[in-house]
Amino acid sequence: MNHSRQRDFLRAAITARLNTEIRGDKEDLPAYISAPDDSPLDRFIQENRLNREEVIILLLALVPHLDPGFFQSVIVPYFPNGGDFPEFGGSKGKNHRGILPTGETVLFILAGSDLEKRGEVYRYFEEDHLFAKKSLLHIGATEDQEPKMSGKLILDDEYLQLFLTGKVSKPRLGTDFPAEQIQTEMEWDDLVLSEKDHGGYPGDRVVVEIQRSIDGHVGDEWKNKAGLPRAFPRAVRHRQNDDHLPIRQIHRP
Repeated sequence: MNHSRQRDFLRAAITARLNTEIRGDKEDLPAYISAPDDSPLDRFIQENRLNREEVIILLLALVPHLDPGFFQSVIVPYFPNGGDFPEFGGSKGKNHRGILPTGETVLFILAGSDLEKRGEVYRYFEEDHLFAKKSLLHIGATEDQEPKMSGKLILDDEYLQLFLTGKVSKPRLGTDFPAEQIQTEMEWDDLVLSEKDHGGYPGDRVVVEIQRSIDGHVGDEWKNKAGLPRAFPRAVRHRQNDDHLPIRQIHRP
């Protein structure tokens, strides 16, 4: 997918801040204008009504995955003789040779040297913000009680795949994900519960919640499938005097 328009916007935003802080040419951050390209990234921005600052934060987290040398290409012209620029923040990775943005990078681009506004930027990383609620991005942990905003700006892997490729791959079994994909051809009508398990209102809600939970965490091709191993009926079927109740007899809203 072509993200050149978003990259150009981010470049313009960083340039505006650098011109203001280094050259003294006060410039406002540019406005982000979504285009009808129907990309997953722009759809997310529009559907969640991200403001200009939120778009900048999201693009800061995304751009190293697209252009490793992006930040150097923007900053170097301002420092032709080299030199350190701690105000910009940024970190180095073990393998990545470019600049990885940190919370300090966000502070600089959104607020510059305005201390009051810098304090306001912290709200974007609070637990009640959309970034945290959707597990979209966060500031990574720091060592030895270093400032929180010196942590790396980290974009969730699944959102990264979605924005770059338009789809999310199934997770791989490993130490970070100790589980594996399972399949079944069984339908919800194959589930049988006893009267004890059904028990009126609470029981039928249990089945409905199980179905909602599964349907809400799998792809479209799994809809209306139990998504559980074939041993599932034996695990949930409880026979007590053969008074079990098929799920098809349970009211489902």
